[in-house]
Amino acid sequence: MLAVTEDKKHIVYLLGIGGIGMSALAFWFHTRGMFVAGYDKNPGYVTNALLEQGISVVFDDIPSALPPEVLSGDKSSIRIIYTPAIPQDSQLLRYFREHQYKIQKRSEVLGDISSAYPTIAVAGTHGKTTTSSMIAHVLHRSDRKSAALLGGILSEEKTNYLCNATAGEKISWFTTEADEFDRSFHQLHPVISVVTSLDIDHMEVYRTFDALSEAFSTYVNQTSSEGICFLHENVRKRLNPSEDIPLKTYGIVEADILAENIDLAGTMPVFDYVDGTYCMKNVKLSMPGMHNVLNATVAIAVLRHIGLDEGIIRSGLESFAGIRRRFEFVRREPNLVFIDDYAHHPEEIRALLLAVKAIYPNKKCLIIFQPHLYSRTQQLAREFAESLSIADEVAVLPVYPAREQPISGVDADLIVKKLQPGKSSSIQKNELDALLRKSDAEVIVTAGAGDIEMLVPHMAKVLEQKLNSESLNKSKRL
Repeated sequence: MLAVTEDKKHIVYLLGIGGIGMSALAFWFHTRGMFVAGYDKNPGYVTNALLEQGISVVFDDIPSALPPEVLSGDKSSIRIIYTPAIPQDSQLLRYFREHQYKIQKRSEVLGDISSAYPTIAVAGTHGKTTTSSMIAHVLHRSDRKSAALLGGILSEEKTNYLCNATAGEKISWFTTEADEFDRSFHQLHPVISVVTSLDIDHMEVYRTFDALSEAFSTYVNQTSSEGICFLHENVRKRLNPSEDIPLKTYGIVEADILAENIDLAGTMPVFDYVDGTYCMKNVKLSMPGMHNVLNATVAIAVLRHIGLDEGIIRSGLESFAGIRRRFEFVRREPNLVFIDDYAHHPEEIRALLLAVKAIYPNKKCLIIFQPHLYSRTQQLAREFAESLSIADEVAVLPVYPAREQPISGVDADLIVKKLQPGKSSSIQKNELDALLRKSDAEVIVTAGAGDIEMLVPHMAKVLEQKLNSESLNKSKRL
């Protein structure tokens, strides 16, 4: 395994560079002066950001597309990184293997980096991106030298990579997500670990919930005995942590650390953080929903544990503008609200729609959902239907396959058939315009981890045209 190095002669090539985790690695190595390039299947928001920073990206899975630095460079100084999303029959992956390049999974490289710095790692089937981003944002604004590789694009910073340490300065804290897919988080040995949630997911990897729980227990038990682990109160009973690992629970019922006096009205929740005899009153957030109150609660716990002052924590959380595609307002007007979200698990959809209903209790809500993965749809169709039913109207797009092949009998109708007739339907992408023009919903929500985000700009234009047409017709009647 290649060691983490600051040697600028090293060359890094990433297969799947447009992925949110891979792109963060690309920025990490690029800012250290190394030559960085990569391949991805399709262009998008992330690949555009990479290109803007001078990182070479190609979209052809052929060896002839490789830069000369990779084709003819010294292989001992070249690091090839890939993700499990890259198919095993990839021409580039096959080329690197046949020509005996040194190849690592992304999780191994992340493990290399985190082993070199005191690490804060945040795991959970949902909530890890927002929680790790909150922690990283506050640290970035503090006097602590820190770096973070995140699983989402911060709305204010417009990046998934943060570092406030200049060349030569020692990084005191490294923050990252701990991804449970493919057991990637087992590469990490954090000083501070967090588990935000534990629900059925990735059964194509784990097969059983017991196996998933065991994997999370292994991650927790890799926390330094000189550090600490923070567990959501509902997670604690599902894990088997070692007695050598210091633990604290957080939540709203029976936990060491509590969120109390919670006010979810409006788009800025307010709550009190209570840890024993210590209380931080009237903490304000810019991201709505009970789930974000809990995310902020454990973020505060982590930041207090490493010694940050209350004022820095409070101001940092208040200034946290959120993450792209996490309750992102595309339009926000009195007669129309359009929200886009990455939610792709039933619990995430439930939290999303409950937050919408808390803010807009008297407005009709339409959710347009794109299922992600055939296996997840098959496993959780009933749970998806239960969560989606919180909305007043539901439209389900075809399943986004990602890395999977189709499964017979698994499609959007598997979910729709479990929803209330008359309020739900399965639709194709080319039917979205008609749906938006027909629906009388005042709150439109799009959700999913596939390519639904690519449809959002066009949908926003359709809604704008609809509003303009309605306004024109109203003025004519007057």
